[in-house]
Amino acid sequence: MRLIDSILNVVRRVGTHMRPCRMRRCVRLRSLVNVSARQERINGWDQRALAGATVLMAGAGGLGSAIGEGLVQKGVGVLHLSDHDIVTPTNLNRQAFDRKSLYHNKAQELARILSGRGFLGTLIVAHPCSIQEVSLETSDA
Repeated sequence: MRLIDSILNVVRRVGTHMRPCRMRRCVRLRSLVNVSARQERINGWDQRALAGATVLMAGAGGLGSAIGEGLVQKGVGVLHLSDHDIVTPTNLNRQAFDRKSLYHNKAQELARILSGRGFLGTLIVAHPCSIQEVSLETSDA
């Protein structure tokens, strides 16, 4: 058995759902520059409404990483990421992960990465479990 298979078997047995959710906050640059100035020029755009929104996203892989990045860059208020899977080498060329992400939970790693890409104060909550196991009542910030 290869080393990588051994690591994956251990991770599967331990289970990522046992780890608590983690929260990260994007920096807020409002005092320095109006980051959202261009999107606020769109007729009907309501940045305050978006900043007050909470989104629960199932999956932090290919589609989830792209959608999550868009939500964070636009300034959604709270983004909950749920994924029970781990990052493997085959994910690196298709998803937003880096080498540091290998063999770590996808939701937690995407939260780490996205927290550095947003500038409107989004709170990102990583749930290292399936969407069915997420409880927003106990983790909503």
